[in-house]
Amino acid sequence: MTKKQLILTIDEELIETAKRHIPNLSAFMETCLRKYLGVGNDLTPTSKMHELVETIGKCQLELYLMNERTHIEEAKEKAKQHEINLAWRQLYTEYRDTKTINQNKLQHASETLNVPTDELVDIIEVCFVFSRKDGVDVSDWKNVYENYGEDA
Repeated sequence: MTKKQLILTIDEELIETAKRHIPNLSAFMETCLRKYLGVGNDLTPTSKMHELVETIGKCQLELYLMNERTHIEEAKEKAKQHEINLAWRQLYTEYRDTKTINQNKLQHASETLNVPTDELVDIIEVCFVFSRKDGVDVSDWKNVYENYGEDA
């Protein structure tokens, strides 16, 4: 293998420090270039490793964003369930305490629960009469609808 003389521009102080620690700068630079480029001894080029690390970093970011999207969707679903349960509880609690149905709350609950008002009135009345005996959790709309809804 033939060698070629090369002129490099490097900071003078760095060269002086390097000469004190490295006896043969040419051999050292050649070794560094071989390792960086992956030449000889079945070495992997350092540039390829940088590409792989960059790819791994992008993949980790993508995974993080996917997880965050999942958490956001879960939080949205939780908020939706909370809104549904709140509409039901406000309507049912007032009926339980006063034996009257507030028409504004009925309309709001009908829209939120996606149940016609007449069916909702039936559910309220049946729930009030049978929930203690049946042991149904009246604070959870899904539970109430499964037990006293139209298909029950």
